[in-house]
Amino acid sequence: MHLNSLAELGVLVSRQTKIVATVGPASWSEETLSAMLREGVDAFRFNFSHADYERFELVARFLRSRETQLRPVTLIADLQGPVVRLGEFEELPVKAGERTVFCLAEARSGGCVPVEEPVFQVANEEDLLLVEAGRLAFRVLRNDGKTIVAQALVDGMLKPRKTVAVKGKEFPLPSLTPKDLKDMKFAVEHGFDVIALSFVRRGEDVSRA
Repeated sequence: MHLNSLAELGVLVSRQTKIVATVGPASWSEETLSAMLREGVDAFRFNFSHADYERFELVARFLRSRETQLRPVTLIADLQGPVVRLGEFEELPVKAGERTVFCLAEARSGGCVPVEEPVFQVANEEDLLLVEAGRLAFRVLRNDGKTIVAQALVDGMLKPRKTVAVKGKEFPLPSLTPKDLKDMKFAVEHGFDVIALSFVRRGEDVSRA
């Protein structure tokens, strides 16, 4: 018999681990959420990098309606944090050795890949741009404050809205961005149990939150 079924019958079951699952478009139907609960998911992570408040509220309310004293549900609000991303563009294949031009997202012109401004503030010649947690890497050849010319180090596909980092450097962003504060307010107002911080850089980041 499944552990959750035993719990529902009032049989105390000791399980030392917790199962955490991320909810999203593929899993937030009531049927799928119910199946996840039956399979033993204890905590549900909501990725606020792609916050959909209306949908999040519906999912959170449904999960709360299914919890019992013996079967509590933990809701986790995972904040985006001080992250920098590429803008919107058509997917672009890149080849090692070829050059790619990145431009300010708000001043994009044809033929360049838009990226948010903090990259231009810290990237210098010979720095490494890491896209999508390092799945793609580029060596900076030139940064004039409006465009960055970089050489691809590996083959791959550039996709919109992926994260960007400059190896060994921090972006001049607060640990909690205005978006994070707005998302945190939503999470508190809707009874989330856990606030998860992303890209924590020092102890003060946690203290501030």
